[in-house]
Amino acid sequence: MAKKLDVDIDPGKFLDSFRPEMPAPAAPEEAVTEGNAPEKAASAAEKPQAKTRKEEAKKEEAYLERFLYAPRVPVCSGKTAYIRKSYHERIQRIVQVIGKNGLTLSVYVDRVLEQHFREYEEVIRRLYRKNYEDIY
Repeated sequence: MAKKLDVDIDPGKFLDSFRPEMPAPAAPEEAVTEGNAPEKAASAAEKPQAKTRKEEAKKEEAYLERFLYAPRVPVCSGKTAYIRKSYHERIQRIVQVIGKNGLTLSVYVDRVLEQHFREYEEVIRRLYRKNYEDIY
C-alpha cells in the first residue's frame, strides 16, 4: 500500500507555476471630453492600432501554424538532448498553455530547430565549408 503524505499545497500557486507570466494590466484610458481632444484625432489614432492588431494576429497565427499544430513527422525516434532547466520550464509552459497540451515538448523543440536550420541554412553551410578540413 502506498504511503500517504500529509503535504499542504496551495492550489492557486501550483496552477500559477504552469501559467505564463501575464502582462501588467493596461492603464485606464483618459476620458475624452468635448474640450480636451477633437474626434478626428481619436479616429486617426485608432487606425494604426487596428493595423497593429491585425499584424499581431497574423504573427500569432503564423506562430501557431509553424510551431504548435499537430506534427507532420514523428519525433519519437530522436535522441535525448539536455537543455537548461529554465528553457525546459518555459517551453513546457508554452506547450501546455498555448498548445493546449496538443503536442509534446519534443515536437515543439523539433519545430524550432527545423525553422532555425531553414532560416540559417546558407550561413551554416558557408561556416561549415570554411571550417571543414579534408583529411586527404
